[in-house]
Amino acid sequence: MDMFLSKTERVAIIRVCLDIAGVDHDVCRREANILNEISNEIGFTERDFEALEYIDFDRALDIISNLSDREKDFVRWAIMNIVEADGNATRNEMHLARLAGIFGELD
Repeated sequence: MDMFLSKTERVAIIRVCLDIAGVDHDVCRREANILNEISNEIGFTERDFEALEYIDFDRALDIISNLSDREKDFVRWAIMNIVEADGNATRNEMHLARLAGIFGELD
């Protein structure tokens, strides 16, 4: 998928994905692999990683809400894959997924 995301958009997507993966304080190998796949797909760089500390979950959702529909579909795919990665979608993961609009619009 060719997406031309800004640094801020890439960081926002990874912030949301990281927060969902880590909400249960246990990132399994499959979640880590999916995070790596997502990072590669969107062109997330080491320099982008440094910016994660400046964007929290709520701000990341604001940024994501302005993405194109195609990009939002990718974010939904990414989130659902993270939530389902360990075969045990926790209540907290589902809560953050709902906040991220995975079960409705991201805007």
